[in-house]
Formats: sequence, C-alpha cells, structure tokens
Amino acid sequence: MTDKKTVTLDRGWGILLKDLGIEPENVLRRAQLPRDLVTQEQARLTPQDYFRLWEALEVEGDDPALAIRLGQAASPEVFHPSIFAALCSPDYVTAAKRIAQYKKLCAPITLTVEELPEGVRVTKQWDDPTLVVPKLVAATELVFLTQIARIGTREQICPLKVESRHSLEPTEAYKSYFGVLPEKSNKHGVTFSLRDAKRPFLTASESVWETFEPDLQRRLTKLDASAP
Repeated sequence: MTDKKTVTLDRGWGILLKDLGIEPENVLRRAQLPRDLVTQEQARLTPQDYFRLWEALEVEGDDPALAIRLGQAASPEVFHPSIFAALCSPDYVTAAKRIAQYKKLCAPITLTVEELPEGVRVTKQWDDPTLVVPKLVAATELVFLTQIARIGTREQICPLKVESRHSLEPTEAYKSYFGVLPEKSNKHGVTFSLRDAKRPFLTASESVWETFEPDLQRRLTKLDASAP
C-alpha cells in the first residue's frame, strides 16, 4: 500500500547507474537490499533503507564529485513522471511549483518555492526532522534542482546562491558546476535570478502537461486518502 513516509524507487535508477558505469547489483548487495529492487515498477523504501542505498552508492561510485555526475547523467528516461511533466512547464518557476505540488509522490519531502525581490529560492526539507540526510543525497538534490533549469532552457544557467547544511567538497568541483561557491546554511536550496527563473523552457508543452496532470492528481488524491 502507498505510504506517505516511504520513498519511491523507479526503474530509472538502474538506467542511471548503468550510464555511470556502476553495477546496480553491487550497490544493492552492499546496501543489503533485494537484488531486483531497481527492476520493480515502483519499489517503496523507508527513508532509512533509501539512505543506506545512497551510502552504498557513494562507496561503489568512489568519486568525491559523484553528486555532480549523477545530476549531469540525468535524462528523461530516469525521471519520475512528475519531474518529466514539470519539464513541460513554460519556465523554471512553474516547474518548481509543479514539482513541489507532486513531490510527495516520490518521497516525504517538502519543496518550498519563494519568489523574493532578488530572485526565486527553492528549498527542500525532509518531513521527518530527526532524519540524518547523507551528504550525497543533499548534494545531488541541489545539483538536480540546478540541472532542471539547464535541461529546460538548454542554457548553462547558474544560481545566484546555493545553500547546504553540509560542507560540499571538493569545493572547486561544486563551484565550477554551480558557478558560485555553496554556502553553509540551515537549509538545502538554490536561488535563481528572476530573469533566469522565468526564461522560457524549450521543453515546454501544454498538451503533454494536460496529459500528465490528471494521473498525477489521481495519485496524489490516493496518497492523501491512504494517510492515517
């Protein structure tokens, strides 16, 4: 049964790891998880199991800048439907708001989108404040929030500000990717200028969005109904 406290693991995980030259079976074995996990249609994991998977991935990946490689290797084939639908948005602001609306279908995470005088700030927070989020997870989320803007616009957009509760190292690799030096903060998030956040997405498609939205809404309603 669907549970708001679990994380969805799509088949795209297996594709992503293969593209990076990492054997999914080795990662799953190290994480002490079922060998067929990444071949299931939509596997559900507790946050603890999910984090253990990422810790195993960090060891098997053996790369200090693995989060950047993960973000850059992301393609439509590995996206959850809600992310793919977000790429159909007219711009980053709309895409971020759509991801925020449907993020619960993927994981117990709250995405907050703030339109500020200096730009648009997007922050992520796991719903359970007691969870200790691995650095690789947090770093990959920040890379992903940036990569969405670059995929949509086909421009090398750089955020004005990157915030993380972790010290992201190697520092130069992250500075080179983001275009700014990540700052230590009590939040995980990125801030884009208003100009960049409202750049037209070349991937925009209202007809595709209209196809995806009813199913996403149906899933969200079903998830809400299953909550105690």
